[in-house]
Amino acid sequence: MAKKKKTTKTKKSEKTEKKKKAVTDNKSVKSRDDFAVVKIKHFQEKVSVGDEIELNRMKGKEGSKLKFDQVLLTHKDGKTVVGKPNVKGAEVEMEIVEHLKGPKLRIKTYKAKSRYRRHVGHRQHLTKLKVTNIKF
Repeated sequence: MAKKKKTTKTKKSEKTEKKKKAVTDNKSVKSRDDFAVVKIKHFQEKVSVGDEIELNRMKGKEGSKLKFDQVLLTHKDGKTVVGKPNVKGAEVEMEIVEHLKGPKLRIKTYKAKSRYRRHVGHRQHLTKLKVTNIKF
């Protein structure tokens, strides 16, 4: 008589089943929030309404509003629009929340056998911006 082999689930098969289940569960989740990729002072930032971002110091008083029209990409209701180079008619409105300083950086230099040591500190001046509106 031939013996039947017992089939047991291995750890790998359990992991793949969990992944498959996770993928099918994600289909029921609604699409991500609307967002835009904006170019501000040579930096590209992915923002959505309500986000707060920190950038290098910008001119303006706290509470003043800024508009940026260099929108490189937009995503709304599952539709993505890529600009060539910018998306026409799109702009992002932001409000200056506060001006602040970044974390302190301590730069130390040392030269061997000459008793030369030098210590310099630096704190970057930053501006915190809050995204108030995105026009597509």
